[in-house]
Amino acid sequence: MKILVTGLSGFVGGELLSLLSHHDVIAFGRTNVFEDFNGDYYPIDLNDHESVRKAVIKLKPEACVHLAWQDIPNFETHTCLTNFSNSVNLASSLTEVGCSKVIVTGTCLEYQGLMGPCNEALIGSDLSLFGRFKHGLNLIWEELQSNGDYHWIRPFYIYGKNQRLGSLLPYIMREYKAGKIPTLGNPHACNDYVHVSDVARLISHLLDNKVKSGPINAGSGLLFRNSEISDFVGLLATNNDAISQFTFPKQTNQDGFYADISLSRDIGFENKVRFKNGIRDMYESMVL
Repeated sequence: MKILVTGLSGFVGGELLSLLSHHDVIAFGRTNVFEDFNGDYYPIDLNDHESVRKAVIKLKPEACVHLAWQDIPNFETHTCLTNFSNSVNLASSLTEVGCSKVIVTGTCLEYQGLMGPCNEALIGSDLSLFGRFKHGLNLIWEELQSNGDYHWIRPFYIYGKNQRLGSLLPYIMREYKAGKIPTLGNPHACNDYVHVSDVARLISHLLDNKVKSGPINAGSGLLFRNSEISDFVGLLATNNDAISQFTFPKQTNQDGFYADISLSRDIGFENKVRFKNGIRDMYESMVL
């Protein structure tokens, strides 16, 4: 299958690349940062709407995985507007050539304001600007792809090797590796973490299988507290014997919102990476 991928050089895209070897992959990007890439790279900036449209019409991809969202973690109005406009242009271009399968990444922040397990039919009551833009894009993509296979993935907090250094988990690990105790701005906060390889595997699963169109969560269905993550990394840093006995406590529905993963299980998908193992591998591979 001929697949157009945007954001292939990003955090999730880099993990996805190895899963696409059985497809004919086309990559759009501002710079060619791919190593051992057997697909076709085109130096196309999504901000150049006319070039995007012409390339899509010429190449006629059968499927598209749209991961790109430039300038993360800047979620200010201008950045959101730019990405929104770029995504709408790509969506309309794909519709023009009859692209039959599209997978786009949204955000778990579309559930902001809710508590406990969140299924795909829900939308939060207190969305941030970023969450509102993403939710609006889902409605547009859904309408334009109404005659094809369309999947809007809502990833929760993605972690793993090559994660952006400014994120919480890399910060905690860097501090311990430097012999410091990390300062947590919100030690009691809880989030649902999902390993980047599992997000990539879910995308691959959707590409390779016939699945009913619509949103789908990419999460663990569990909550992990910041302070307890820090405690576990601290044990890793000291090679403490208590590592093997450490258990992340089960949080309550009042501690935050997390993914209802019933739908992903219904389509035959299961995460492979347990949080403790993912954190250990990430810590051991990190170099200051």
